[in-house]
Amino acid sequence: SKGKTYTIKSTGTGGLTGTLNVYPATGDIINALAANSPLVMAKLTSATFTAANSTTWYTVPLLPS
Repeated sequence: SKGKTYTIKSTGTGGLTGTLNVYPATGDIINALAANSPLVMAKLTSATFTAANSTTWYTVPLLPS
């Protein structure tokens, strides 16, 4: 729902390697990605995801860092 926020931190697989795929709910979008596509977070990054409406999410920062 509009205004809901989540902060997600990628610690990497095993603590220091790998990426984290963050998937939206079915039919939703994150930033300008296609519906149902994950936002890939590099290791050791974080972002706050905020719902703009019932199907669109934006991150701050735009690219997790």
